[in-house]
Amino acid sequence: MPVRHAALLLTLTALAPSLLAAQTPGEALTIAREGIAEYRGGDPAAAAEKLERAIRLLPSLPSLAYHAAMAHALAGHAPQAVRALDRLAAFGLGYRIDTVAAFDALKDRPDFLAVSRRFARLRAPVGPGHVAFTLAQRDLQPESVVFDPADGAWYMGSIYRRKILRISADGTVLDFVSEGEHGLLGVLGMKLHPTRRELWANACNLGPDMRMALMDSATVGRAGIFRFEVPSGRLLDAFMAGSDTNGVCFNDLVFAPNGDLFVTAGPNGVYELDPAGGVFTSLVRAPDLLPNGIALSPDGGRLYVANAYGVELLDPATGARRPVAVPPGGTLAGIDGLYVHRNTLVGIQNGIPGAGERVIQAMLDSAGGRAVRIAVLEANSPYYADPTTGAIVGDTLFYVATTQLRTFDERGMMWPAERLRDQTVLRLPLPAPQRATIVVAHSGGDEIALLDAASLGERARAPTGVNPHEVVISADGRRAYVADARATTVTVVDLATGAVAATFELGEGMAPHDLAVSADGSLLWVACAAARAVLELDAANGEILRRYDVGADGAWMLAVSPDERTLVTANLEGAGATLLDRSTGERRVVSLDSSMIGVAVRPDGREIWLTSMATNSVIVLDAASGAEVARFPSGGERPVRVKFTPGGEALVVNAGSREIAVFDAERRVPISRIPTPHEPKVLAVSPDGRHAAVSHPAADRLSILDISARRVIDTVPTGPTPDGVAWGVGVAGTDGA
Repeated sequence: MPVRHAALLLTLTALAPSLLAAQTPGEALTIAREGIAEYRGGDPAAAAEKLERAIRLLPSLPSLAYHAAMAHALAGHAPQAVRALDRLAAFGLGYRIDTVAAFDALKDRPDFLAVSRRFARLRAPVGPGHVAFTLAQRDLQPESVVFDPADGAWYMGSIYRRKILRISADGTVLDFVSEGEHGLLGVLGMKLHPTRRELWANACNLGPDMRMALMDSATVGRAGIFRFEVPSGRLLDAFMAGSDTNGVCFNDLVFAPNGDLFVTAGPNGVYELDPAGGVFTSLVRAPDLLPNGIALSPDGGRLYVANAYGVELLDPATGARRPVAVPPGGTLAGIDGLYVHRNTLVGIQNGIPGAGERVIQAMLDSAGGRAVRIAVLEANSPYYADPTTGAIVGDTLFYVATTQLRTFDERGMMWPAERLRDQTVLRLPLPAPQRATIVVAHSGGDEIALLDAASLGERARAPTGVNPHEVVISADGRRAYVADARATTVTVVDLATGAVAATFELGEGMAPHDLAVSADGSLLWVACAAARAVLELDAANGEILRRYDVGADGAWMLAVSPDERTLVTANLEGAGATLLDRSTGERRVVSLDSSMIGVAVRPDGREIWLTSMATNSVIVLDAASGAEVARFPSGGERPVRVKFTPGGEALVVNAGSREIAVFDAERRVPISRIPTPHEPKVLAVSPDGRHAAVSHPAADRLSILDISARRVIDTVPTGPTPDGVAWGVGVAGTDGA
């Protein structure tokens, strides 16, 4: 078959220089390099100043926050160093800051210890860790796998052995292309042709930077796209490029609807290949960006290109490009394998130094240019040894977990087999995009509003009973339950339709104020202060299953232990709390010296936190005995609510001083504060723990907080007197948050 040396038409698509500058992180990187030079030159204070400037230009690059933290620490700026580490932790990456010498002077600070524990939690494995299959040949360095739905076979490319293996549906492993056959070089990205029985494979030779068992000095700097017939392995074509003086390496590839190929080539940028003419056209020259993973929207109109600093959205027709925007605390940097799946981007993130490796899913807005939410699907797997790329089959990602790129000794020889691992391909189910909903009760309008959490646009309004206060969303995101405080009802709203699904009648005198729903959605608990009672209802039909006597006045607020055995009320007029044991029926009334209003049970179930407006304090009870074990200032004035985050922090709403105090829940020490634009009241934490919504009843406003960044990121108008707030991820929809 013919082997073509394709003409490289380096016709970079014309872009206005000012537009190009706005689309790349060049300015931020230039300033960052200047900062690192100052750092190495012995002026950490100057380094910190420049790195902070770079962060303002490129806040989504974790490495900038990491270097800024080190520079601040070495300059003696301890509070600034810890704040930079807090920003770094917001990315959800498990840096090992406790072993970095630059931070030694911080190790006795409570705030440093708190953020160090956050990083320790972030290093824990996430995800199912399902093994799809393994191969016993350990020296392959496989960078890619491809699935053939026609016969159930898998194809695996090998960098080190310069070959492609075929794993049949019955598990038989054979060489599809043997070592170096047809001049095959180190194999990187592979794809099946969308309409023909063909496997297309990128391969290249980077010389000493890409060790192979059969090194060939004559092909250093060369790259090719090899086209093979499936399942025979017959070579149909090869498109070659590059030389020892003008090297190129084709990395990943994706097919366009018309059969053309888009190919990434590291510092050489992105090319389009016309297979009929054998001509490569350069779409992007990006020596600083190092394009890697590449994916195309189903309609062929949006090309996504991963690079060292994020993901760019490229118009294949015009070459116009811009970065995919990310939410605060999110990053798309360092992605290797990149895929489009149901209006989301799925990325294998292995290129952030020192941060561990993970698989993420970015939910896109309807235009596909903004990530409205980034979720970690799998991270820190014990199987990981340089995870790289994979293939999506249906709604499942299969990916290489053990490429084992860093397995050579100082002589450039691969480690012996006993030091290597079996090749492992993991199987990861991909969740469907979901619509995140914020529900706000308008106590002055006898209604609730359903807001899209991504855009904060109002999706629907639903009528309630008189004076709705607290609201709770079922774990499956299908229903919202609203306490009608000046009625005797709970209003149930279907979140998919925005319509009232039911109204539960509680009986005379049972004016509800707060609610909680069980994890399985079967039970609803309702605090009725005027009746000194908590009711247990069937959440499906509102049948009252049980009534608990609180034994004190003012049980306005309610919390439930993680095991759902204990119900806890904060007793405002009763100056204390009540613990109700659901299994034994035992009631323990705890008397305190001031009125309690906010109440929450710590996620580990060991402690109950209460807030006292009269004394501006937080009181901590032992959950098992009810005994008071700690008391400390709330961090502000008139604390009205307290909530815990999944990451181990406590948020105390100080209405009088218009701020949210952030505490390390384990150590019970304040670590930050978030000022709010108006007096805050009710706070709801997003399911992923990254954000919170807080109501401002007197201002008819709702604010959204970035918890890790410690700031308000948006404030929007609401209906009259917003009070209760709930945040839940609902049934499959268009956008996530």
